[in-house]
Amino acid sequence: MKKKKQTKKRTKTFKTGRSKGTAKKTIKKAQKSEKESFKIAVFLAKFFLLFAFFSYAIEKINLSALNTYIAGITAAIAALPFSGNEIIIPNGEKFIITNLCTGLLSGSILFSIIFSLKRPAMKKKIITFLAGLAVLLLANIPRISIVLVAAKSGFDAELVHTTSWFLMSGLVVLLWYYGTKKIAGIKNFNELI
Repeated sequence: MKKKKQTKKRTKTFKTGRSKGTAKKTIKKAQKSEKESFKIAVFLAKFFLLFAFFSYAIEKINLSALNTYIAGITAAIAALPFSGNEIIIPNGEKFIITNLCTGLLSGSILFSIIFSLKRPAMKKKIITFLAGLAVLLLANIPRISIVLVAAKSGFDAELVHTTSWFLMSGLVVLLWYYGTKKIAGIKNFNELI
């Protein structure tokens, strides 16, 4: 009678090098990351809804008095004639100040950022927005004047216009950042979302 060799099945245990506590921390970290991703998605949804609403409203409401006022001021700064909201460049080209040229679109970006966040308190949000809007409206006058002077001097006015608009967008972010820090007293921006 032959003896059968008994083979023991060996099962290998692989160690991950993590204790149960580390695994729980990893799971909590992943859950926290999911929560933060959701908060960011909510912020973005609020931001784009507010911005879409206000940009549409700015285009549609009658701002002819403001447009004419801005045309008059910027034409005077650039030493150009104007009629209503039209500014006439010496080469015969006309620049028309529309609702989108008023600085209110930049203001709507600022509004959408501030009011999409859960903090600071409403009163501080309103103060931050109004202070920022005032700065944007004032900064818009030299922006348009520079575009007009560029056109009058023969430079590419469209390039100057586009560049200056992006600079205004950068100003929006700076106003939000410093306004939130100084007026609202927020130091940890993770608390905002």
